Amino acid sequence: MKERRLSYKIVNVFIGASWAIMILFALFAFKLTQQHSIFIIISSTIFGLFVGMILILFFENILTNFENMDEQKKQTQLLEDIKNMLDEKISNN
Repeated sequence: MKERRLSYKIVNVFIGASWAIMILFALFAFKLTQQHSIFIIISSTIFGLFVGMILILFFENILTNFENMDEQKKQTQLLEDIKNMLDEKISNN
């Protein structure tokens, strides 16, 4: 199993917190507008879900950027290894 950096763990915690915020905000909006018309209830609940989804997408984007950066580091290391092998072969001939 590959070792994850602390930043991965922190971003994953923020993603989980964003899901909780989304659900709580939607429920709060629903309860707050429960005595109003159905249109206001639905629109406020959707607004609560929308705010949470923005947070989730933001943190998922950060996590994806971390993963891309790690993958680029691996590819760079592989390319450097290939270059060193080719340099050794050329110098031996």
